[in-house]
Amino acid sequence: MHPPATVRRALVLGGSVGTLFGLGLFFGVPAATSAWLWPGAPPLALAFAGSWIAGGGVALVWLGLRGHVGSLRALLLTLVVATAGSAWHLYTRHAAPGNERYLTFAIAFACIALAAAALFVFSARWRAPADAVGVPSIVRWAFLAFSLILVAVGASMVFGTRPIFPAPLGADTAVVYGWFFLGSFVYYGYAFVRPALGNAVAQMISFLVYDLVLIPPFVLHLPAVDPALRVNLIVYLTVLVGSAVFCAYFLLVDQRTRLFGASSHDAGASRSG
Repeated sequence: MHPPATVRRALVLGGSVGTLFGLGLFFGVPAATSAWLWPGAPPLALAFAGSWIAGGGVALVWLGLRGHVGSLRALLLTLVVATAGSAWHLYTRHAAPGNERYLTFAIAFACIALAAAALFVFSARWRAPADAVGVPSIVRWAFLAFSLILVAVGASMVFGTRPIFPAPLGADTAVVYGWFFLGSFVYYGYAFVRPALGNAVAQMISFLVYDLVLIPPFVLHLPAVDPALRVNLIVYLTVLVGSAVFCAYFLLVDQRTRLFGASSHDAGASRSG
């Protein structure tokens, strides 16, 4: 079943707003930072949140423009995990001094999680069976590798087993960002479990935007990084650069998945889900 045009337009609009908000966080625009949970967060912490939101926003715009609405389901599951986990943590911490904004954001994140879950169920009408035709096998297996890295990093941050983020974060920030990593684990794991061209391209778009936004500030952070986090930063940058090259190749060069001039995208739209 093909989605109505209003749904596609809503994806483009929502993705555009998300992209602008994410970039606003990255660049420290007051209108964006004041609307964030931690307005006074360090630049690298804002850059991470901004890149995560902008990556999802750009993917939404692409899904709406190309009509791969079935692939929206992966993003919806990502939101459910990321915002539900964050909402629970913020609720448990809202009574502590200095956490006056936590309850508001806990409620907001819980509402987002519920809305995303409802939309996930509703969007089943646009889902088609998984179909690996047109998805390079190396892309699918790369998604599995990405998801395993993300779940390891996210679990470490949520449970506080060891400092792993390559820049200092407050305890609550680390947990919330850990849930963002766990949401991303679902995002890329979904593309591995349900191989479809729409899923593969949307996930690579998100990862490429995330990479391109974060590489410059974290490279500039190298001279000032805490020696205890230097190895973390080098590993993080290696993953960012490697995944950026990988995604750029398949989005811009490989004829099976490239964004421009690949007619198979339209054929694959009905298979996405």
